[in-house]
Order: sequence, then C-alpha cells, then structure tokens
Amino acid sequence: MATSSPLTTEAPAGDAFYTPPVPLPDGSPGDPIRARPLDNAAAAVPGGENWLVLFLDRGWAVAMTDYEALGTGTADRLHPYLCGRSAAMGVLDIVTAARRLFPGEIGERFAVVGHSQGGQAALFAAHHAPGRVEGLVGAAAIAPANHLLGLVRGGATLDQMNTGFAFTPLFLAGAIGGDPTIDPEQVLSPRAFQELWPHVPHRSRAGLSRPDSWGGIRGTEQFRSGYPGTPNTHQAKFDRQVEAMNPDLPITVPVRITQAADDERVRADPAPLPGTDALVEELTATNAPRRNIHYRRYEPGAVPADEPLGIHFATIDHDTAELTEWLVALLEDAAHD
Repeated sequence: MATSSPLTTEAPAGDAFYTPPVPLPDGSPGDPIRARPLDNAAAAVPGGENWLVLFLDRGWAVAMTDYEALGTGTADRLHPYLCGRSAAMGVLDIVTAARRLFPGEIGERFAVVGHSQGGQAALFAAHHAPGRVEGLVGAAAIAPANHLLGLVRGGATLDQMNTGFAFTPLFLAGAIGGDPTIDPEQVLSPRAFQELWPHVPHRSRAGLSRPDSWGGIRGTEQFRSGYPGTPNTHQAKFDRQVEAMNPDLPITVPVRITQAADDERVRADPAPLPGTDALVEELTATNAPRRNIHYRRYEPGAVPADEPLGIHFATIDHDTAELTEWLVALLEDAAHD
C-alpha cells in the first residue's frame, strides 16, 4: 500500500541523525524527535515508502525500534542491555510514534515480535503495555534471553578465557540502567574495571569479544574477590538486577514462545541451569488463570539436515510461516471483538 507521510521535519544525514538535539523538544513519550526516509537500495520497498514503517503485502505496518542509548558501540553512553523496562518503553513508544507519523494509516491493533534480546524485550513490552499504549493483541518471542544470573555466576568460576564473557559488561551496563547506584568499580576486578570496562561505551558485543577485550580475560578474573560466593553490596545489587532480566511476567494477551531444542546460544534446557523450557513453565504458572502461553519447540531432526536450527538465528526464518499465521489469527479475532 503506497503511503505519503505528512511529516516534513528535516533531519541530519548520516550518523548525526542519532545525536539528539539539546535541549530536546517538548513532547510526550512516542512523539517523534526526527524522521527521514530511508533512501538506500537495501531499504527499497516496492509500492510503498520506508520511513520508520514498512507497508507489506498483508497490509501490515512493521515498526522497528532501536534501544535506549542507540545500542552498543555508542561513544559516551551506556546501553541498558536487557534492562526490561527500558527495552519495553522503546518497543511501545515506536508504536505511538508510527501512529503519530502516519495518522489514519496505522491500525489500532498491534502485536510485538522479537528474537533473542528482542524476544526478551517483546515479553517485557507485553507486560508494560497496559496504560502505555492501547491495542496490543499478542506477543511472540523467538529464543528469548532468559535466566541470565546462572550464566554470569557460572562464568565467574571458570578458569579459562571465553568470548562469551563479552556479555558480562553488557549485563552490568543493563544492571546500572535498572539501578544507577551500582558502582562498576566495586563489582569488577581492578583489571577488568581499569582495562576493559572503558571499552563498553565504544564497542559492540563482537568488539568486546576480541582477545584485547573481554574475550581475553579468564572467568575468575572478571569480578572482585568474593563473587559469586560472598558478593559485596554492589555485586549483590548487580545480581538482583540480572535476575530481574528474566522475563517471567504477568501478561494479559496471548504469548507465543518459539525455541529450537538445539539452539547453541539461547538454550532450551542447559541443565543444570534453567533455559527457555523453564521460562515457559514459569510463565504458564504466573499466567495460569489466563492460559495464554503457547510454546512451539522445534526438536532436533524436525527440519531438513541442510537447515540446522542449532545456529541461533536460524529459527527466525524457519518459524516465520507458523508465526505469521498465528499473528493473522490474533489480529482477525481482535477485529471481531
């Protein structure tokens, strides 16, 4: 469906677009600060325009949001990685922004869908939607991040290097987003704080994984002594925030969780630690009166041998058809209510 946005606000080209004006203009959550058309070849959409919103064959509008502090690798800012409320506000406010950018062209009903970090964000968005934005009909989370505290604590006992330790400073940045009183110097070892923590505002997760960064430190060298067995005050607050990142939440709309049993990053059942299987059990219990949790678990061998689901991102494409039909049914049911 071709569209024409009424927005005519001029915006800087290139990365300067992402540096907000100071002071910010007056407004409420969801008011656009800037917008510009995406005019590169990869953003071309036949029969429509690509601003913040795509218009697809089914007539759906798809709005994608960045996270607070513009994601990782942004100089002088910490991204509150997996801080649930922060992510939820980004997801929900882009719905409001899309409606205000394209008045009369964006429907009143919407669903949230996300993968991995985005899956966790989708669940938090569904939890926080009441009172923030109207019209949510369902949430879908593909391999959502969950049960992170056990991973952090387990990693702190490993006397070896691992590129996965790049997630430690991201979790700490997210924890500080939830509790700004956490002092990273009191959480991390002197080496980790002095040499590696300064990388966090400037590097992506891949950059933090390099041998000259968090990929080059042993698990036992990440934290101040005492952790995880006898955490100090700031480490205890860090633990509480990381535990709160697990998206076991009351949610009033239907929820669909998708997980590949052999996903190598977000695991279904990484015994002895809990994984997505345990999250589904928790969500089912938390939302027991509503019976609104639906689990699609892809077992090994359920897909052709040349389409393995062990690769973390493979589940997205494999599940697209089933997920789309689930969304169609939700939206059609909501239209008849």
